[in-house]
Amino acid sequence: MGTSRFRSEGPNTPIGGQTLVVIGLILHELGTNAAKYGALSVPAGRVSLSWRKGKEPEGGGEVLVIDWQETGGPAPNPSPATSRGFGSTLMTRVIASVGGHTDIDYPETGAFIRMTLPTEMLNPVI
Repeated sequence: MGTSRFRSEGPNTPIGGQTLVVIGLILHELGTNAAKYGALSVPAGRVSLSWRKGKEPEGGGEVLVIDWQETGGPAPNPSPATSRGFGSTLMTRVIASVGGHTDIDYPETGAFIRMTLPTEMLNPVI
């Protein structure tokens, strides 16, 4: 039996409302891009999705931090920071629409995306 190319881990975190839709759209876009151009486009590529609760620096509120890390894929485009595609624009705008922020980096090891959302915007389903 082969190894999994996708790994996810994090605490049970109820999410509902607009935030659930936002996260779903972004994960779909990230998965599509990984399959077309990134780590999942080659047999050795892997994706790790993790999340945790934390605090914003300097006395900020509680946040949910979601990390998407690709490894083992093709080298990133030589100048990804200069070309903002649909996925980058989508992530930045929709995470901001629920009061969060996004950090996007393309190290040689593969795409790394960190999404930070205020926990009060999670709208848990009761």
